[in-house]
Amino acid sequence: MQYTITLAMLAGLTGVLAAGNNVQTFTGDLGGAAPPVIEDDTSDRPFSVNGATFLNKGAALQRSCAVQHNACAAVANGGSADVAVSDCDAQEDDCNAAAGAAKKRAALDFGDCANPAIEFAPQADRGNADAFAAVDQTDFNHGSANNINVISGFICSQLASSCNAAQDAVDACDDAQAAANGLSGQDAADAFNDALGVSA
Repeated sequence: MQYTITLAMLAGLTGVLAAGNNVQTFTGDLGGAAPPVIEDDTSDRPFSVNGATFLNKGAALQRSCAVQHNACAAVANGGSADVAVSDCDAQEDDCNAAAGAAKKRAALDFGDCANPAIEFAPQADRGNADAFAAVDQTDFNHGSANNINVISGFICSQLASSCNAAQDAVDACDDAQAAANGLSGQDAADAFNDALGVSA
């Protein structure tokens, strides 16, 4: 009997260890808690948030804060008298500050290209409707898109090829793309830019 209990306990412990360690320490819960950031040292992309994986902790924490912000904003926009979107914005700032994700990362080497930032703004090729576009159309010449992944994917591809960017910049771009994935509008552009330490 004791042998069976020990095996069951070990199986449970193995499951906990396999799941990794939650490194998200922010405790604010306006609109719900920030999703966990799971660190798994056995993975080549060791940080994950809701299934999205990241190479560095800062990008994963920033994504966690952004997901919490969107959930909070949904509550505020749903008519809750107790929550305003400005409260959600302030909470996201606090979450990023607690994680250290608001700090600019060390300057990345983008090679022959200058600024890989993405803007969400009125675009002439879309009849002045808001859409995503690369800010630097000289180095990242591409039309606008309604889906940020079209633009972020192009920028990351250019960094890896024609820009001759350093590998850490290419990896950071992949993290930035993952950070923006699933977000919309300005939130998506901000997540991408913040993860790269650039601005539109």
